This record gives sequence, structure tokens and C-alpha cells, in this order.
Amino acid sequence: METLLKKYGCEVDLADNGQHAVEKVRVNKYDIILMDVQMTVLGGIEATKIIRREICKKLPIIALIAGVMKEEVERCFTVGMNDYISKPVKPQILKEKILKWIK
Repeated sequence: METLLKKYGCEVDLADNGQHAVEKVRVNKYDIILMDVQMTVLGGIEATKIIRREICKKLPIIALIAGVMKEEVERCFTVGMNDYISKPVKPQILKEKILKWIK
């Protein structure tokens, strides 16, 4: 994923779990977040809730989800994610979603 994003000209900052993602969003400015729903320490759903409640309501957050079950997608939207990409990530879909949300 990192290699693909860099190929598209993106600057990449990685967080190894949801808690680190929240901490990074508190101190850095980002154009978009790709949030894995299933992370350790703090999951992507919980991390997104904190980001939306405490940090930023407008920052685009795209969920990365392993299964595209309707309930899981709805849960992502309910907590404030803007879009989703199913895993394994298809490069063209990733590019389209990034371009859609970054103006």
C-alpha cells in the first residue's frame, strides 16, 4: 500500500494501530486518512469516532475493510467515515477514491 501511494505521488505517514493514528491526527495535518477497520490497540471504528468527536469533522476518512458486508459498511458511515475500499485493495480503485476526496 505504501509503495502504491508513493507511486501516485502521495506523502505517506503510517500508524501501526488506531491509538497511534489518533495521536498523529492530533499533531499533524493530513489531506486524507486511509483507516484500516481492524487494527490492534484501538480499532479503526473507535479511532474514527475519536477523530470526529475531538479533532476534525471534515477530514476525509476512507475505511479499508476485509469484508464488504452491508452492516460493516453502514457502521463505517455511521461513525463518520466518508467512503470505503474493500481489501485486497485494487490499485485503480484506490486511486479513484483518493482523487474523489482530495480536492
